Amino acid sequence: NGTPYAIPADNPFVDKPGLDEIYAYGLRNAFRFSFDRGESHTMLIPDVGQNLFEEVNIGTRGGNYGWAIREGAHCFDPHNQNTPLPSCDTTGLIDPIAEYTHADGLAVIGGHVYRGATRPDLHGIYIFGDFSQNFGPTGRLFYIDMNNDRHTIYEVQLPEQYSPLNRYVYGFGEDDQGELYLLTTTSLNPNAPTGELFRIK
Repeated sequence: NGTPYAIPADNPFVDKPGLDEIYAYGLRNAFRFSFDRGESHTMLIPDVGQNLFEEVNIGTRGGNYGWAIREGAHCFDPHNQNTPLPSCDTTGLIDPIAEYTHADGLAVIGGHVYRGATRPDLHGIYIFGDFSQNFGPTGRLFYIDMNNDRHTIYEVQLPEQYSPLNRYVYGFGEDDQGELYLLTTTSLNPNAPTGELFRIK
């Protein structure tokens, strides 16, 4: 409740310097955060990088994720954006749980932790993607095993007819049963009738 919205009383900057609305900061372009529907309700925040790194973070109340001091876990140089600085002050900054370079993609696209019934073997797997590897229809699908090593990113092994995907990855969706969906297109033209919706199974 609120006009036009309400601010939770336990937000980190309520009654302190800073906007009451802020929950976390130091993110460059958080693209499609989500909450794990499982018992942990972990908040996952993928963050689109500048020139070199894409990252996935665990959402933390009041957390500072480092932009523009760092891009991913690397010190960012605004004057030479293609070469990380050898050092910087990282006091209080939260490291991403995982990152990848622009050799593997250009813009991370946030997904969901799978909690559906169709594939119980995938429970606890965070499925996400990247928009494009080279500005062409070369999107990719990745995953992180949230049950074990959260720092390693794997590529999803797609069925032969969709390997490579040959599409831009635009987003992910989740239905009431926890099943996951992938939004893609083969054209960057917003008026092109090439959008496709896939269920991940």
